[in-house]
Amino acid sequence: MSCLSCLNPSDEKYLIYCTKNFKIVLDETCQLFPGKYLIVAKNHSHPNDIYGDILLFREIQQIKIQMENAIRIAFGSGDKYHREIRFNYCRLGNSFKDPKDEHYHEYGIPTSPALLKVIIKGYEYTFSYHIFGKPFDNTIRSRTPSLILEWILSQIKDNLNTSSVNIAELKLQYLSSISSEDCKSCTPILYEMAPLFESNFFKVVLNDANQWCFGRLHIVSKYHLDIDLIKYYDEIIDEFWEILQLIHKLIYKFYDDEEGCTTRIHICQLNNMTGQIGNSHAHFHVIPRSKKSLTINGFEMKDEFWGQSFNNNIRYKPSSELLNSIRIKYLELLKSFTCKSIKIIDIFNPNPLEISRLKGCFQCDNVDKDKDIMLFKTNNFRCVLRADDQRVFGRSLIISLNHTHPEEFKKNIDLVIEQNLIEVILHETFKKCYGYKRGQYLRLGNLTTDPKMEHAHEHYIPSTDEDIILSLETGEKIVIKDERWNKATNINPAEGYMKVKRSEEIMNMIIKHFRNNLIDIYQMKNEIITTLRNKGLDILLVSNMESIVSNIIDSMQIVFD
Repeated sequence: MSCLSCLNPSDEKYLIYCTKNFKIVLDETCQLFPGKYLIVAKNHSHPNDIYGDILLFREIQQIKIQMENAIRIAFGSGDKYHREIRFNYCRLGNSFKDPKDEHYHEYGIPTSPALLKVIIKGYEYTFSYHIFGKPFDNTIRSRTPSLILEWILSQIKDNLNTSSVNIAELKLQYLSSISSEDCKSCTPILYEMAPLFESNFFKVVLNDANQWCFGRLHIVSKYHLDIDLIKYYDEIIDEFWEILQLIHKLIYKFYDDEEGCTTRIHICQLNNMTGQIGNSHAHFHVIPRSKKSLTINGFEMKDEFWGQSFNNNIRYKPSSELLNSIRIKYLELLKSFTCKSIKIIDIFNPNPLEISRLKGCFQCDNVDKDKDIMLFKTNNFRCVLRADDQRVFGRSLIISLNHTHPEEFKKNIDLVIEQNLIEVILHETFKKCYGYKRGQYLRLGNLTTDPKMEHAHEHYIPSTDEDIILSLETGEKIVIKDERWNKATNINPAEGYMKVKRSEEIMNMIIKHFRNNLIDIYQMKNEIITTLRNKGLDILLVSNMESIVSNIIDSMQIVFD
């Protein structure tokens, strides 16, 4: 077998340097921005064998660190650490006809939004990474003159041994610039559309935007850690390596090709489109390629570009049905592996408009039971009477329809506003029913065994110092007093609080009274906006509060079933 990658290092025309197990070579086929290079195994070794050895994997990370530093110093013009230069990494190899004959090589691709003009021996040359901010495309080639290639090579070599970076200072510089504001990758795994599993540092999810080919994944840092910084943390890199071992086995089994005869796996770091430079959330793409077609629930996928260079512009957005079918197949396979360090996520939410539930969650598991005591439902919440406590008529719960953690809930201003609108609806309606003077709204949840699994919900407790009168269909009137009026809020039975469970007849009558007296939120729009402003929401919404609240009110649907 003739393998171009098996070329002796001494015969490599643009060799940068060698380590014990690898040669680092300048890519002569494309230099859109100077410094694109390849890490190539000295001996003919399959990518899985290289990535399957933790020591070799660590050696590769050290090569990347050294090359990043040299390229940034040689060609950078930004801050002290030249973070305007980003790096993509791609372990590809799809041009080999037989996957089992593949020779490990990985591209390191520096990218930058800046133009770089150089004059070399009187020859002016401009480097322009014109696809910056666009999907990565490894099919692009540039005819770079040998004079320029030799100049790039010399610049990198001259800076390979430049005084080493102060790692502690570098970490501090990165961490001081990092912000998770508006970062979609910071989404907790429970709120991802199609999650698979998580470990200490990473979450693994299906790529919901692109399933060319079936089974495409993202490995994403659970913490907002810059992609360039992650290589400096040994414990994170080691865990990343462990996840890759699991994913390799998973994908080969997914394609029913455990020997790897017809399947390849691309591992890519593609941060060409992400966030602010120096503040791109660490994530990696895992892209299966298969020579065979694969059919899942009637959907067939055939890699028509098998044997050609990887092009990230090729896209196939799956339907919710297909995405979930792929996910279910992965989950079934995952259960056949023994891996104590991961936690499988049994939840699916491919469409934010669809309801996502978590097995074992009290609020999720009681959806059907709550139908008998439901006051009403909106776009994102259900409002139900507290089944085991109607000490005062109308004590209720406002519960998120989707399994959403309270801390994540607070980040979504639309949900916060909708919940506050519901508070107004509840209190103003029950005030019409029973003359209440005060409404208390409590976020509790202290009984949840695992705080991370908490489901966003709020307690509504009305109160008054006057008689509370409820009339039954029979003409009988039930009169009660709020014994807790003017006392500190305390709902702990161990400290004297008395729960009062009401009969089905009384519960149905409370629901009927509520629905018959439901306020018209459209007519009360101005009053509601004033109420929300008094609650401090104008601090969050500033000048556009009226328009945002109006839009939410106009789109809010109140239903009783």
